[in-house]
This record gives sequence, C-alpha cells and structure tokens, in this order.
Amino acid sequence: MVRTSGELKAEVKKLNFYYGSVQALKEINLPIERRKVTALIGPSGCGKTTFLRCFNRLHDLYPHNRYEGEIILYPDNVNIISPQIDPIEVRMQISMVFQKPNPFPKSIYENVAYGLRVRGISKRAVLDEKV
Repeated sequence: MVRTSGELKAEVKKLNFYYGSVQALKEINLPIERRKVTALIGPSGCGKTTFLRCFNRLHDLYPHNRYEGEIILYPDNVNIISPQIDPIEVRMQISMVFQKPNPFPKSIYENVAYGLRVRGISKRAVLDEKV
C-alpha cells in the first residue's frame, strides 16, 4: 500500500474494471493527495487511460463495462463510481483532455447537443437551432 502523510483529495480502493468479461484493471489502490502531482507512468496498453476514464465515468457510455471497488472523493466521502451517483454530476467536477479529439460514441449532432442537454435544454427545435 502507498503511504501518504498529506490530506487526501481522492482515494482509489480495490478498483477492478472490466470490458465485458475481460478484466482490464485489477485491485488498484491509490491515495491521491491534495495539492500534489500524481503521475501515472507505464508502457502503452497497461491501463493508464482505462484508469483515468474511471474517474469521470466515461466507461458508462459503453454497454457491458463494469466497475468494482471505490473511487472516493474527499471531503464529501462520495464513491463516484457508485450506480447511485449521476455520471453527469461527476463529469461536471472531473474532466479529461484527450491528446486527440475523442467524442462520445454518438452522431455528430448528439455530440454537439450533449452539453446543451446537460444544461437542461431538451426541446428538439431549440437544439436544432443551436446545433
């Protein structure tokens, strides 16, 4: 286990992640200290991006993916991968910037309209006008 002497901002506890029946992450435990830099290093394909995508629930966009374990955000003590937590609320607090543009697995229209829907705009005519 990694030891820490500082205040925690987040903590990963026994995180497992599966793409269908294939386990991609196994028993990850990681304290993340407040006001410190945490770096993930490793070879291509070792799970760094898979791990990071767990933090803003991007895996929820694909069927058959599943999480086990916890990612706790402090000071609220909220497990952000709990099914009771709205992934949109998580994404409003935690975001990712990709090296290459990586839209959601939807049409161009749906990708552009996504932000408007998050902000409560749902009428098709209004979406059509804005998109």
